[in-house]
Parts: sequence; C-alpha cells; structure tokens
Amino acid sequence: MILIKIITLFHIHLTFGLSFQRLHCNFIMYMLNYFNHNNRYLIEISENKEKYDVHSLNKYGDAIKTHGEIVLVMLDVLREANTNSTVLMSVNLYFNNVSEYVDFYGRNNDGIYDMSDQTSSILKGYKIIHDFFLKQFMNMKSNNCNYEIFDEIFIYCPDYNESREYTPENIQYVAKKLKNRLIQTDKQQNDTDDNIKNLQYSEVYILFNKAIKRSKYGDFLPKNLLFYDLMTSNCEMSEKDIIRSFQDKQYPLLTNEQNLYDLDIIRFAPLAVICPDNSRLTLYDVFRYVKYTIYRNDVKVFHTLMLAATFRPIALLVRLFIKILSSSTYIYDFNSDQKETSKFYENIISVGELCELKDIYTLLYKFNDDYVKQIGEVKDESPAINDENRNKINRYQNDPAKIRNNSDRCELNNYNFYPKYLLDYILYI
Repeated sequence: MILIKIITLFHIHLTFGLSFQRLHCNFIMYMLNYFNHNNRYLIEISENKEKYDVHSLNKYGDAIKTHGEIVLVMLDVLREANTNSTVLMSVNLYFNNVSEYVDFYGRNNDGIYDMSDQTSSILKGYKIIHDFFLKQFMNMKSNNCNYEIFDEIFIYCPDYNESREYTPENIQYVAKKLKNRLIQTDKQQNDTDDNIKNLQYSEVYILFNKAIKRSKYGDFLPKNLLFYDLMTSNCEMSEKDIIRSFQDKQYPLLTNEQNLYDLDIIRFAPLAVICPDNSRLTLYDVFRYVKYTIYRNDVKVFHTLMLAATFRPIALLVRLFIKILSSSTYIYDFNSDQKETSKFYENIISVGELCELKDIYTLLYKFNDDYVKQIGEVKDESPAINDENRNKINRYQNDPAKIRNNSDRCELNNYNFYPKYLLDYILYI
C-alpha cells in the first residue's frame, strides 16, 4: 500500500511537474483572488448600509459559501499529494460549518452584541472573518509562495458581473458562475464560457478535476471531521435553534442510575478540568465549542480526546478489575478455608454478569460490603452513594426541568458512579 502511494505521488510529480508546494500556493492564490472579488460587495454594503437588511445580508452569505465545495476538492487534491493545508482547512470549517450558515454576529465598538441593530452586527461579523482570511492568505503567499510559479489560468477569478452593480442580489448570480467554472455542472455555461474552455490548458485544474470525479472530498465536511452524528444522535433540535437559544451545558440522561443512551459514556466522558460550578468539563462541552472553530489545531485536539474517550469504557473495566484483584488479598484469606475462595469466586462471577448488563457504574457498591469498605480505606473522598443520594438523583430523572438550575447541577455532579481512584490519562475516567 505504501509502495503504491509512493508510485502515485512520483507519477503526479513527473507527469505534471507540480510540486506539492506549488499546488498549495495555487490554491491559496485562487482563494485570495476569490476573497478580493467578494470584497467589492462588502464595500458596497458597508457604504450603503441603510439600503440593506438582514435578508439582504443572508443573500451575501449564501453566495460566498457556494465555494464550500471548491475548498473541499482542494483539500482532497492535497490529500492525494500526501499533504494538507491549515489555511484551507480553516476556510472549510467556515464555509461548511455544521449550521450551514455563515452569518455570525460581531461585537460593536463598545464590545457588545447589539441585537437591536442586527444588520450592523452581521455585517461586522462578515468583515471580521473576511479580513482574517485575507490576512492569512497574504501571509501564506509572502512567506511560502514568493518563488512559486502560479497557474494563471486556474487562479483567475473572472468578474461575471456585467452590470458592475455590486449588490447582494448580483453576487448570488456571480457566485454560481464562479463555482460552475471549476465544478462544471451547468452544461450551458460549460459550452459558452471561454473561461471554462481555457481550463483545459491548466495543469493544476487537471488534478482538481480528477478529485471531482473521485467524489471523495466529502470526507472533509466538518460534520464528518467532528463526528457530528455521533455527538448529536439524541438531539432533536436543529443546529440553528441550538445557536440561538440552547447553549446551556448538557448532561447525560440517567435511568436507574445508568446512562439512558449507551454512547453517552463516550459523549460525556469527563475531562480532568473543573468548571466554575465544580462540575467537570466533558467531551461534549469541547464539541460544542469546536464545531464552530475555524482553527485546524482545535479539531486535532478534539480528535485526540475523541480517541481517548472511545477507550474509556475499556479503561473503566480494566482498572476496576486490576484494583479488585490486587486488593483481594487484603479482604479474602485464601489460606483459611475453601469458603473464602468460593466467596471471592462468586463475587467475581457476579461482577462479570453486571458487565454483561452494561451496569459498569454499579460495580463500586454491588461487589460486596467488604469491598466497599476497602474502597473507603484508599481515601475516596467522593460523597457516599447511599440511598439518600440515589433518591436525589432519581428525583432529577423524574423532573428534568430541575436540572436547569446551575446550583442543582453542581450538587448533582458531586455524586460519581465510578471509583474516584480511576484517574486520568487525558480523560477523567
């Protein structure tokens, strides 16, 4: 497999004479030209802000994100060349974010979100992100691409706006033309547009077009990168509604002192970070943040945590059984009589049965009375899981509305269903 990869990369280099750096620089230069092209529309909206409303600004957002598919293809071309791009990944995380909207609010000059003037707030958001990417592209060009040869046919961003009126309505028409120039799904434009016909002479476009035909670039969609379906499988709200009104910290649903959904043991894996309300930061909390990040390194950190979280159920079992076996000699006198050995054997079997029932959290207090006492001897300072605490938890299960109170959350979170000595690698296990 490695040999095939090497041969493929060598073939690309010999056939097209394109270095990986040259590919990357041409993609960066194209995106720089695209953002500069869009800048004319932002200037028009900014200078005549009183003529436009939120609906008009949404048209601008819908137009610029049409290049979401193009940046996905670029990332796939670089993947085939065994490299990647931090800047292009950031553009991807913005254009193709999980909400499918790119209209984010920006703070006003006083540093607050002024919802009484949504047009100005959204426009400010567009300009902040636009300027951020322009700076990134310019830095990449000056630092890494000064000596690269650009494919002028590919990086060209033609102005399809014949009226020269740079309004939100016109950019929608223009953006479709620009996208089709590279994706080429509109047969009529393909047959009549000289800008499309000229692409047959572009070496970069030959590789770009092959990636389109492979149709594997969907792997780079943020919903796939962030395991969105896994992390939100039990959520019935749309992402847009979550953005607007439901950013409270989330907790797993419990029934009979267990997770209602088995995968919550991964989704809500606790981290070794204490929140101000004394609860623990969870993997889901990180997900809520990272799904709107435009930084590739944030995604890499999330992937590391996700990988560790998938190991967590195994780690819980392994470390618990190790503790049971290593401490058994202090509880059972195996040299006294056969009865002690039989008692230990029966308890081990009962633990195995509990595991088959996915009852991991109850292992602590159901193993046997002596074992619970032994746990106390290793200075577990967590609150005792007694009937009073179990009933308190059950009351929250029966009345989920109560969990909206932060003080109640904090109090509830103090009762851990796993031994406190099961401590962390990356996660709090």
